[in-house]
Amino acid sequence: MRPAHRARGLGARWRPPEQGVLRLGLDDPRCLDQKLVGNQVAVLAAAAGRTPVPETVVLSVPVGTSGGPPWGPGAVPATRWGALTGCPVSIRSWLVRPDRPDQVVEPVWNNIDPAGLTEAVAEITAAARRRGAGDAARQRLVLAVQHFRPAAATALVLVEARHRVDVRLCWGLAEPLGTPLHFDRFSFAGEPLHLEGCAIADKYTATVAASGGTHSVRVPPGLVAAPVLALVEVTELAARSRRLARVGAAPVELEFALVGTQRLLLAVRAPATRGLLEDGSNATGRPSHGPLPPSTA
Repeated sequence: MRPAHRARGLGARWRPPEQGVLRLGLDDPRCLDQKLVGNQVAVLAAAAGRTPVPETVVLSVPVGTSGGPPWGPGAVPATRWGALTGCPVSIRSWLVRPDRPDQVVEPVWNNIDPAGLTEAVAEITAAARRRGAGDAARQRLVLAVQHFRPAAATALVLVEARHRVDVRLCWGLAEPLGTPLHFDRFSFAGEPLHLEGCAIADKYTATVAASGGTHSVRVPPGLVAAPVLALVEVTELAARSRRLARVGAAPVELEFALVGTQRLLLAVRAPATRGLLEDGSNATGRPSHGPLPPSTA
């Protein structure tokens, strides 16, 4: 029998998926194995060595068909591990299926207290089983549990091709809560990147951290019409995103949390699974001509 090959990249030789619950850090070579963790986690793990990513634990488990959550004792309290101990967390989850695109299991859970993690995972598991009905034996449920960092703003960067990058920025978190998200928009093209167009939106509401979760608030009047980032900062972020996208298959969308001067990569998505944010922009964005004012973030 030929020995199993250790994953060394996104194109590494596949080995049969391991059974049971896997608890992995992004630096674990198995986080590059798309059969175990899916494409989006694999690309995030590959990018983690090149850009800051919040502390992350990946849980991967066969969906199964029997009753009850498929997590063994001690598997759910991921916040006991390393830097996640006692921290609020966010949870993103996917169904990973052979020869099919990863399926997002919504919603994204943000600012979850460690005491609420078991309940959140149980709800995610139930939702995954409903979506995976009929093919559960061949699927894995994958959760990325991250240290939640309250963001002043969020950037969504779509790298559509090698020489085209679209950037959207909103105040707070990119999580719609009954009110639309309002995005500044920038389009870049060429080599080196140059600005093709932009629109600065009136951003009246934002999603921010609240006790044990998130809620929607009014944006302070002085920030409603202000750009989230200055043009030079947006250009730098677009260039960085294009470099990072080369570790996976373009097109991809990268989500960054803007925390102080840090740009923390939270997630990598294929456009077909973006769903969450596709129609969340503000239709009243105003065209902007000439240099943008300095960032107020």
